[in-house]
Amino acid sequence: MGSPEVVGAKPAHRPSRRQELVQAAIGVFARNGYAESSVEQIAEEAGVVPTAIYYHFGTKEELFHEALKCAMDEFSDAISTLRTSGEPAGGDVLRDVVRAGWNWWESHPNESLLIGRYSQSTTGRALELRGEWEDRHAARAYDYLSANSGTPKSSRLAREQQAVSTLKIRALLDVILSAEASTLPGGPLAGHDSEELAMELAEVCVRLMNN
Repeated sequence: MGSPEVVGAKPAHRPSRRQELVQAAIGVFARNGYAESSVEQIAEEAGVVPTAIYYHFGTKEELFHEALKCAMDEFSDAISTLRTSGEPAGGDVLRDVVRAGWNWWESHPNESLLIGRYSQSTTGRALELRGEWEDRHAARAYDYLSANSGTPKSSRLAREQQAVSTLKIRALLDVILSAEASTLPGGPLAGHDSEELAMELAEVCVRLMNN
């Protein structure tokens, strides 16, 4: 027997519903996890028939990766408006960026849970998405180092300086994501004072980039 249709479900073949399906998938995957989520559950969440999922995405895995990418993009968009890439960016700007990211994390629990649970996958498309996401933020994070980086006197020193800068930036991204993920339900920082944690994280990030 085929899957039962959702009562009052909306038509499947409407391209404009793609984003609605992604948002429904974010909620279902965040609550249930990938393995325990089904296309039927996502269809019910979105108010469509299951064939709508297959029409737009083909497989549950494809929809999952699109949901993860969407959550990452939303996080990036939330902080990218604070400054233009390449602008002078000192400690105050970095503090604002960290706090904006923290506020987004708290106000978007489903997206945050999806990122925190799956962005550190070591295989497949999820790993590629994490790499693309990191590269996007790393490119902007170099601006925080510009004020402290003098002109190296040799090519060897230039290479060493570049290596140190890259390590700092990767460490910055790891610290931010690890701290935010630790506030998720069951995490070691869950239940702690949010504002205090955000301020401490911002200060750690500023010190990391200034040393």
